[in-house]
Amino acid sequence: MGNYTCSLPLKSEERVDIEEKLPPEQRVCTQQVLVPTIRVQSFAARRPEEVFVQWFGCTRDEDLGKWQFRFPVGVPVDDVHWMGRPENFEVIFLGPAKAWPEASAVPKVIKTLGKGDPEQCVLWLTSAHYGTRTESGVGPACMAFALRVSLADGIYGVIQPKPYADLEVLTRVNADFKRSSRSNHER
Repeated sequence: MGNYTCSLPLKSEERVDIEEKLPPEQRVCTQQVLVPTIRVQSFAARRPEEVFVQWFGCTRDEDLGKWQFRFPVGVPVDDVHWMGRPENFEVIFLGPAKAWPEASAVPKVIKTLGKGDPEQCVLWLTSAHYGTRTESGVGPACMAFALRVSLADGIYGVIQPKPYADLEVLTRVNADFKRSSRSNHER
């Protein structure tokens, strides 16, 4: 897939303001989000709704600045994983498998989600709205997917999501889930 870390340093004379760049051919989002966000939308008349993550994009060579795109997740809206509401999930991590935020899990993530490719873009989600049973008890739902579809653009080439990680999402969602579980048991 190539390296899509969006971190190539540019010399000051090479810097180009995003306003001076040609806009990409890919449709950009008109309303921006502050964190990668799961959305559901139909992109054309008579087409089924699709799940995508809205976030900034980058190519192998550059960060595409302030432009946000819709990156297909590749898991149907009605898939059981979503429990009926994809938009109830929050993004913990979005980026190459090799950059997974829990270092001890990187080899397993590369093997299972990345199918051996450390550059494979993966998405890790959680939701305080749904509980799942694990070895350590019941906790908020978590899941991870490989994003197997990139955006092709005639001007910028292959566009991937800009890497993002925020483990505080897990802390907050765990607290929200526990609070919600207690209030449900007290009723």
